[in-house]
Amino acid sequence: MEKRSRTRPPGPAEPAQGAARPKATAKAKPAARAPDAAPAAFPAALDPVVVVPVKKLPPGRWLHEFKLDGYRILARIDGDGVRLFGRRSVDWTARLPGIAAALKKVPRGTWIDGVVTWEDDAGNANFARLSNGGLRDAANVTYRVFDLPFLAQQDMRLTTLDTRKARLHELVASLRTARVQPVDEIEGDENTLLAQACERGLEGIVSKERDSAYFGMRAGTWVKHACIGQDAFLVLGIAPEQGVDGGFAIHVGHRSIGGLTIYDGLVISGFDAD
Repeated sequence: MEKRSRTRPPGPAEPAQGAARPKATAKAKPAARAPDAAPAAFPAALDPVVVVPVKKLPPGRWLHEFKLDGYRILARIDGDGVRLFGRRSVDWTARLPGIAAALKKVPRGTWIDGVVTWEDDAGNANFARLSNGGLRDAANVTYRVFDLPFLAQQDMRLTTLDTRKARLHELVASLRTARVQPVDEIEGDENTLLAQACERGLEGIVSKERDSAYFGMRAGTWVKHACIGQDAFLVLGIAPEQGVDGGFAIHVGHRSIGGLTIYDGLVISGFDAD
């Protein structure tokens, strides 16, 4: 079978419900207000911005980042302490105690958006290692952050991306920990950057409108160009709960030279109910 879709190893099981709540974060001084930011009721939940795939970048003022292969995680810092949420608002705090501890000094009333990666000594992300027990390697697990929807009870969502990025870099610098690092902007045209990402074995690149607000919708202000390969795999089984956009995933593998069946992971997109 040939499938023009990315493969990735399966992620860990979702953490059990009712995990112990972390200790409350110490009270911090309120941060200076950013331009266009305003005090707001601090939300208990937050929808992340949806990254939309495109074939060609529309006109505009775009900021580019390498797309890192990991788990998209939203961090909420409030009176209850640090809470970390994955897809569908599942609580991942108990699975990422090192990241939660690294965020203790963040002012209360803050939401941070980023991706948790497993990185080797050279800083290269490895999703296969992350999804196969890598969360237990505290020294290699890094929270790569790229947006700041709320800061110290200030609603930053209507400020520009450039403003939020500047405040995020200041916040990360103040934490002084290797466990939390920013996703840096990369310079160049989209085709050159995509080629570089693919050569490095990354997922691709993400481009974001510099003047865009932060809202959880498919607004097209965050877009991605993915590195997509093609190969032949054995279909080993179906994973109904692992697919995206209402579809399902398949487990795939290949035959080794010695005739063994080697498991390669999940194809998580490209299949729907029909």
